[in-house]
Amino acid sequence: RIFFLSHSVRREFLLRVHFSEAATTVVPHPRPTLFAESVVTPEEMRARLALDEKLPVLLFFGVLRQSKGVEDLVEAYAMSRSRGSAQLVIAGRATTFIDIAALRARIEEHGLSSRVRLENRYFDAEEVAPLFALARAVVLPYRTAAASGVLHMAYAFGRLPIVTDVGGLAEDVIDGKTGLIAPAKNPQELAR
Repeated sequence: RIFFLSHSVRREFLLRVHFSEAATTVVPHPRPTLFAESVVTPEEMRARLALDEKLPVLLFFGVLRQSKGVEDLVEAYAMSRSRGSAQLVIAGRATTFIDIAALRARIEEHGLSSRVRLENRYFDAEEVAPLFALARAVVLPYRTAAASGVLHMAYAFGRLPIVTDVGGLAEDVIDGKTGLIAPAKNPQELAR
């Protein structure tokens, strides 16, 4: 038996590999509970990140890799009406395939340094709940994905997910009701 986290990934697998669908099962991504308790308050997290207390936060959380579309997110934020009324926090450790210096330079070129906080580091478990508590929305601008634990973390913390239409992400979001869905690799649409 082969298990998949989404129907779309199972469909893709079955198109490529001769295998019985009856021998496959879709098991939805579990809801995370590990991060529920923290000794760090949202206010302390806001201070640690030097965020404006009056402005809402858009959050990208997780490992920064090319497939996650962080560059698309920066471009979308630069085009967005939210850039003057919200802050963007990019929180997570970059892989070696992400050029952090180039990403910081792009943020500066757009004049966004005062509104975008790029935290290229691992976040301890005690920091996760307050980080999500600060967020008005959690943005997953993925270029490719099978599923995402971050999406389910957004739901667990009661935050609006904004996702792209890749893999199983769109299966777990009802556009306009439980979150928002934008086309992948399209900063203009993500900005809306």
